[in-house]
Amino acid sequence: MPQYPQGQQHTNHPPSDNAPITLHVRFATGLDDLPLTLPQKATIADLHHAIKSHHPPLSSKFLRLVFRGRVLRDTERINTITGPVTIPQQQPKDTEGDDAPAPTYIHCVVSELPPSEEAQHPQLRPTRGFDRLLEIGFTPEEVQNVRSQFHTLRGTD
Repeated sequence: MPQYPQGQQHTNHPPSDNAPITLHVRFATGLDDLPLTLPQKATIADLHHAIKSHHPPLSSKFLRLVFRGRVLRDTERINTITGPVTIPQQQPKDTEGDDAPAPTYIHCVVSELPPSEEAQHPQLRPTRGFDRLLEIGFTPEEVQNVRSQFHTLRGTD
């Protein structure tokens, strides 16, 4: 246990709830990644608004945001979904002391209309992996785009 001079205490101060966080929005449609800086207490609805304000043609579209394989609800706060991400190192680091956190990517699937109630009926056999996205209204093409982006990022073609 570390020794501290008398009268001083060591405290870990968590990042401020008001500190901004930068999210990288990756589009399944092939648009360039969109880095957005928002307060940590912002909601997913705020993120939707920011995306649509940076890309006006998307203002009439339905956006689904996915993080770590889960569709995000508008009421969720950004600081509750983001957190430390552990990514296995595939190559040794060339530079020492590089403690920059990995960027946080949110996948954005754009469609014309919100998913219909009919598309959300339960199946007899539960689906696995990215095929679960079909149950919430993703098209097979959108699922394939998300799947290929995942494999490209992970290097597991």
